[in-house]
Order: sequence, then C-alpha cells, then structure tokens
Amino acid sequence: MTQFNKDYTSRGSDTFRESDSFDLEDRLRPNSYNQVDPFYDDYDPSYKDQYQIRRNYYGLGPKGYKRSDMRLKDEACLLLNQDPILDSTNIQIDVLNNVIYLRGIVDSRRDKKRAEVLVEDIYGIEDVQNQLKIAR
Repeated sequence: MTQFNKDYTSRGSDTFRESDSFDLEDRLRPNSYNQVDPFYDDYDPSYKDQYQIRRNYYGLGPKGYKRSDMRLKDEACLLLNQDPILDSTNIQIDVLNNVIYLRGIVDSRRDKKRAEVLVEDIYGIEDVQNQLKIAR
C-alpha cells in the first residue's frame, strides 16, 4: 500500500508530511467523480468506436428550419440591453429574412462596432447591416 503525505496548511504548498496521509489506492477506486460511464465504455466496445468516429451534428436542425425574425429581434435586443458598456437607448433593431438592421445614433465608432459584434453571433442570423450613425 503506497502512502503519500501532503501538507495542506499553506496555500500552494506541495510539501509531503507523515501526519496528513491518504491511501493512493483509495484515490484510484471509482467514485461519483471519476467513475467511467458503462453505457459507452464497458458494455459494447464496437458502439464506442462508432460513437467516436461520428460527425458533430450540433446546429444542424430539421430541413427547412429557420428561427423567426421576432425571436431573433428579441435575442438581439436582450444582448444590447445587457451589455454594460454600450448605451443602446438610441439604437433601433429590425430583422427581415434573418438579416439584422441596426439603425440609430451612437456616441463613437467603438460603440457602432460593438453593437454589430454583439449581434452577429446570434444563431440563425445570416447578415448584419450596420446603419448606425455616429453623433458629432
């Protein structure tokens, strides 16, 4: 039975001592944190091989699926509303055929770009037309 001792009294210390011991074999026994899921690994090895070579189908919805313009507008409004840096009170958002149109006035070029960057990664958006004007 291998014994390792570790001093936990000081932050970041890797000093081993006799007084604080734990059993290495106890740490290697399966528990709720390191137990392997038997569905994928133990019961059918051929399934595991098939599972590992499959494509990633994330984001591929049913044929013809499109998010509605209203849902895209709600998400864009929420993103602009929750941003702590951008003042979006003068920004108007319109969505038509999965294209977001940003209109209105912002304080700086940085704010104009930030608004565009915030909404361009929304799932289902095909394009962002940034028609924001910079206040002079």
